[in-house]
Amino acid sequence: MRAVMRQGILAAVSLALVVIGINTIIAYRNIETIRSESDTISHTQQVITALNSMLVTLDDAETGQRGYILTGRDAYLDPYRGSQDRTDALLLQTQVLTADNPRQQQQITTLRSLARSKYAELARTVALKQSGDGDAALRVVLSDEGRQTMDSIREVIHTMEQEEETLLIQRTRTADASVTSATISLALASVIDVAFLIIIVLLSQRAIRDREKIAEGQIALLEQERTARIVAEAAIRVRDQFLSLAAHELRTPLTSLMGNGQLLQKRAERNGELSDRSRQSLRVINTQAARLNALIAGLLDVSRIQTGQLSIEKARVDLVAITRQIVEETETATDYHTIRGIYWVEPLLMDGDYVRLTQVIQNLVQNAIKYSPGGGTVTVQIDRQDENAVIAVTDEGIGIAADALPRVFERFFRAPNAEPNQISGMGIGLFVVHEIVTLHGGTITVESTEGVGTTFRVIMPLHKEQQ
Repeated sequence: MRAVMRQGILAAVSLALVVIGINTIIAYRNIETIRSESDTISHTQQVITALNSMLVTLDDAETGQRGYILTGRDAYLDPYRGSQDRTDALLLQTQVLTADNPRQQQQITTLRSLARSKYAELARTVALKQSGDGDAALRVVLSDEGRQTMDSIREVIHTMEQEEETLLIQRTRTADASVTSATISLALASVIDVAFLIIIVLLSQRAIRDREKIAEGQIALLEQERTARIVAEAAIRVRDQFLSLAAHELRTPLTSLMGNGQLLQKRAERNGELSDRSRQSLRVINTQAARLNALIAGLLDVSRIQTGQLSIEKARVDLVAITRQIVEETETATDYHTIRGIYWVEPLLMDGDYVRLTQVIQNLVQNAIKYSPGGGTVTVQIDRQDENAVIAVTDEGIGIAADALPRVFERFFRAPNAEPNQISGMGIGLFVVHEIVTLHGGTITVESTEGVGTTFRVIMPLHKEQQ
């Protein structure tokens, strides 16, 4: 019996490690895909920038030529001088960046021929003017030869930009899909790990009960329990290392993805180059990337807490000012909820970490919004009680069942009514909030009625001068 129990525990642990390894490989491949797509997105942006610079250079050269022919002033030729070298350099740069795209390579050949024709026409008219035959130079300009060439150049550049815009959308979608896959892999690894740990604990408990029934073999059973605990702790360390590594690896390409997505969105809104549907897709991509970035930050905080590396940098901060700022920022960002702030009339000062305290209040306000899918009012009130500041965040959402309240600050715990209401999450936000509040010497409590709403209350010690 003991041998069978020991084999079951070792098999569960081995299978857990195998599953974690498989998910690690999947996450690594997704990260490599994100890196690759980030590079191609950067190339696309460089191609578009080079094409725009090329068109500006040609326009400036033509403007300088016409100004010189009309006025005879040599200063008008400044934009013309050296512009052909700059155009050739931009053509070469674009050719290198699009080396893997035959259509773009063909367009570059056409563009190079048109640019040479344009510069030949510019050089001819300038030479005529410099030789004293300004009338002949003006006739060349008025013949529309130059305008037709520039129209052809603009058409080719526009075609190339459309090609790059199409590639940018495709590559952004691919990168987004890889991010989603990596996130799912992380979540799946955590769920499976927890499941196997539960199995190990259950098997260990059964082994303990058998040991109590069977006096003979107590030493062997104790050794078996110790081994199982060591293996379980090793599995937890492997999981925590995996989460930390994956979160760090995801942050770098995600930052690049967010930067490029925001740049593309600003450009689309400024120039009106995309349809409303495409701009909406960009907004969704940026919103989901920001949400994933917050999730990764939460995973990193969990890792720091588990290893005892979560620290705070104390300075004099005003909790009233922090609360007011978060309420005002949230009011402008939500369309379905009313955010109501109630503030103490004077500053409430304490020694604390501004960034972490902001994280605490933001998390509680965002939780109140998320767990109120039907809308309603979220009230954020900061008050003073004796020598403490009290911050209360109250919503009119789905509430929390009474039997779940004692566990709301546990790592990876989620209330049972979250899934039926299709509210996503990993159960790490309140765990991190509780740790930050505790590091500041404060406390956090929760009161809730299911179907009515929830109130989280944070109590923080004030600075000695205000006590």
